[in-house]
Amino acid sequence: MLLTLLLALAGVVASTARSYDYGIDIDQLIRRQDPAAKIIVGKLPLASNGSTPIRPEIRDMRKNGYMWDLYILALSMFQSVGQDQSLSWYQIAGIHGVPFQPWNGVQPAPGASQSGYCTHSSVLFPLWHRPYLALYEQQMFKLANAIAGLFTNATERNLYQQAASRFRIPYWDWSLPAPPGETHFPDCFWSPVILQYGPNGLQHIRNPLFSYMFHPVEEDAFIWNPLKRWSETKRAPNMTVSETAPPSENFQVSAALLSKLPELQQRLYIIFSNYHEFNAFSNKAWASSQKASNLDSLESIHDIIHLYGGLKGHMTVALQQSLVRKINTWYGASSPAGIAAKDSQLRVSALEKTGGLWSTKASKGVPNIKLTATDPPSDKIVKAGAYTEWIANVQVNVEALEGVFDVHFFVGAPADNPTDWTLSPNQIGTVAIFAMNHSTGSQSKISGTLPLTTALMKLVATGTLPNLDPSAVTPFLRRTLEVRVRSHNDSVVDLARVEGLHIEISSTCVKVPASDVELPTWGDSTLELTVWRDEIS
Repeated sequence: MLLTLLLALAGVVASTARSYDYGIDIDQLIRRQDPAAKIIVGKLPLASNGSTPIRPEIRDMRKNGYMWDLYILALSMFQSVGQDQSLSWYQIAGIHGVPFQPWNGVQPAPGASQSGYCTHSSVLFPLWHRPYLALYEQQMFKLANAIAGLFTNATERNLYQQAASRFRIPYWDWSLPAPPGETHFPDCFWSPVILQYGPNGLQHIRNPLFSYMFHPVEEDAFIWNPLKRWSETKRAPNMTVSETAPPSENFQVSAALLSKLPELQQRLYIIFSNYHEFNAFSNKAWASSQKASNLDSLESIHDIIHLYGGLKGHMTVALQQSLVRKINTWYGASSPAGIAAKDSQLRVSALEKTGGLWSTKASKGVPNIKLTATDPPSDKIVKAGAYTEWIANVQVNVEALEGVFDVHFFVGAPADNPTDWTLSPNQIGTVAIFAMNHSTGSQSKISGTLPLTTALMKLVATGTLPNLDPSAVTPFLRRTLEVRVRSHNDSVVDLARVEGLHIEISSTCVKVPASDVELPTWGDSTLELTVWRDEIS
């Protein structure tokens, strides 16, 4: 009860706090001189020392006081721009999703007026985000440099201007464990009000990383209840307190994403080591030509963060997509031959560069990810230099249900209350389906996977399983595996109601690499178990 009250009070405080007050009229800094001119996305200049800056991880950026001040101040100013402005935070965020409205004079493709510009379920998915983030970063860079010039003390102004010349937007690496003593979801997102230094001294301001305050709320621009009535963005909104003004529960987001960390790490490791074609790596669209061991994708992994980073609310788009862009770059570096998609204009992107629309060619430019399971004796896992990788493959129609849902896997019966599933000790993973409402009648399929190996290794370590061999694992899963579907409103959905749902378990013999700088070699996958198959579709 006390926690609920404190969260509600935090929401009230956040709603009354303001952006940073510079003591001057900042309209000339944030308003476009010619609103009718085309918006061009280009390259940012080099730093003042001639170097090319890189995007920092958000915790690393926070260690640089000058850079962090500029980031928070620029983001706060960005969010204060009127929502009727094309270069407002509101409209640039809307390019990626809602509100569904034309931007920069580019109309939606026929039949796509309710899906935004982002190229979901397409080979263009990761490539599209490069010019999109460049636009976002371009505006943040402009504001950061303008703010740096407002400091009146010459020495201080010079230090901030040097930092501004190196400014790039940060990303949050959700695939890394938090440093000791810190929350998994960084605490810079948690406080509704912060004490911030700037050109006009120290001030208490509304934290732009906590939420975006709509000004005004445009209910017609959003299509989902009750989100369209909320005055600000929410994460894990507690609607038992209020449906119209629920407090955000960031601790729920942190716990949910931390519970997914081993699964996310393993999925990233698998797509880096076993996905040698960019079409399979890039997006969740299912094709009959795909191998059973190649049904995951960067897009499907990114969907997990969308669902669990918002938990029936909103999530931090720019920080998430910045990491998606970085992962795509890592893949290009490790598999340069794999990014061979036919050059294509990103017409649906509404993003222009000098000389026309951005194309896939213009938008082009491996981490050693460790598993976190308690290690069982190696001779029970690795035999003759190889081990067995276990994967659950999920395929489903893109409009199977009314919007997003998730498929949960358990060893044994799940908890009665679906809201408890995410943190249930016997849950071994989730496939998040970031899908559309029934709107077009599309029969296209999307796919995602859940690596089971980490969970099975824990069972070997406890003696529940003797090893990872199919002779041991297949009958065990046949006896104990339980699958449930949970809708966006936490209701349980009968598997038979999920159009086009196919769930299969496959195994693959994987040769262990000889050193830490090599990747494993994957054999052909074997279908071990069909959990569910929609025969009608």
